[in-house]
Amino acid sequence: HKPFPARTATLFELRDAVTVLASLQRPKKLTVIGDDSEHYGFLCKPKDDLRKDLRMMEFTTMLNRLLARDAGSRKRRLYLRTFSVIPLTEDCGIIEWVPHTIGFRQIIQQLYTEAGLYNPKTSTNDIKQLYENYKGRNPASWMKEIVSRHPPVFHRWFLERWKEPAAWFAARTAFSHTAAVWSMV
Repeated sequence: HKPFPARTATLFELRDAVTVLASLQRPKKLTVIGDDSEHYGFLCKPKDDLRKDLRMMEFTTMLNRLLARDAGSRKRRLYLRTFSVIPLTEDCGIIEWVPHTIGFRQIIQQLYTEAGLYNPKTSTNDIKQLYENYKGRNPASWMKEIVSRHPPVFHRWFLERWKEPAAWFAARTAFSHTAAVWSMV
């Protein structure tokens, strides 16, 4: 990532393929090819006020400056990855797609699907119904039922994706650092 390139790429081509993400607002992922032949991903979000996201990125930039001043944070290489947010109107905008990333929800749903624990057509309604059945009762009992139906699987993604122990450890450490810094925020 080069935050201040000597020359800024310009739009050369817009790829025909558009990915529609499976979330409530159904945002679209576009890929633009620059005149430098690099592929740049963007997420077009309708019905969402991105001005708050823009402020969060500004706040994140300030936090990165504070983390960079602290010797312990520098030693642990703690920082928050920032990305561009462009609000176009009050209810839509464009977000830079961070390269080489996959959504947490997508990972978990894939793992649950492979394990036979998730059905896109029924699972959300099943959880809502379970919530309604346990409403007013002890939250721990509802949580126990949810965890029994949806056991921890995220660790399997790390094991499947990074076969070499050193690569696995580096990926797990990077995720832990990111989760820790975001938890502090």
